[in-house]
Amino acid sequence: MTATRYEIGRESRLGNRRINQDRCAIVQSVEYALLALGDGMGGHPRGEMAAQILMDTAEQHFYRESKPIAAPREFLKKIFHDAHKQIQAFGFAQTPAIDPRTTGVVALVQNGMVHWAHVGDSRFYLFRKGKLLTRTTDHSYVEQLRQDGIISAEQQETHPQRHFVTRCLGGAPRPPAISFGESARLVEGDVMLLCSDGFWANIEEEEMAFAFQDSDPLDKTIKGLARAAEVTAHPESDNVTALAMRWWEASRWIHRDQAGERQGADSDHLHSAIDELTQAIGVFEDKIK
Repeated sequence: MTATRYEIGRESRLGNRRINQDRCAIVQSVEYALLALGDGMGGHPRGEMAAQILMDTAEQHFYRESKPIAAPREFLKKIFHDAHKQIQAFGFAQTPAIDPRTTGVVALVQNGMVHWAHVGDSRFYLFRKGKLLTRTTDHSYVEQLRQDGIISAEQQETHPQRHFVTRCLGGAPRPPAISFGESARLVEGDVMLLCSDGFWANIEEEEMAFAFQDSDPLDKTIKGLARAAEVTAHPESDNVTALAMRWWEASRWIHRDQAGERQGADSDHLHSAIDELTQAIGVFEDKIK
């Protein structure tokens, strides 16, 4: 079986905040990857822990699931619902009890397809050939006002309540309604982006699309955009976090020399063995619960 290759870029910056409550993660095996991002809500204590619980839950579910994942939408829903319960359990275990919350977005890449889901205003973007193909629609107060025709898209960008989200993980007893994107077949050069509002609120979509056309390494591009978002919002910059993947078919992955090719092949076998072992451990743990 031919492995598909991809390029990853990520950056998380503090901004003008005391702590960074954003978290992002990528977990992967040879042919599969799960990207996740959470933005802990600053109006509630320990938002960074809520975001981290989402990252940990996503990783655990990814390694326990047999590949390819037969029902991607149900898999993503399970991650969010389990994370919601784990966040609540963490809050109740504190003395006194607290109410940590986070937004979140998760994307599964397998079999040349990407499947994604989100809650809150952390976003997923898909760029193709210098253009925005699709993105998530925020679960936010101002987005609802825009959809109801009460404010314009321009007014939405400067509205004083533009950061007020209407759905999140943690908080309410029942898990929030999760929004799912339309699964997309990936083509050469596609860029998938997960980011917090500290990133997208300060970088125009056209600027993102233009930057991702550049031949620079994706990690360099992401770091440059994140730095620009932080500077633009100074001195009131939120945490700025972005995680991106550029899709390359295996035929486009060129090793610089034979040693690099051999190292890449050895790495593939190692990741595959780790993935299989972790799945077996997950199955065993499920059986003894």
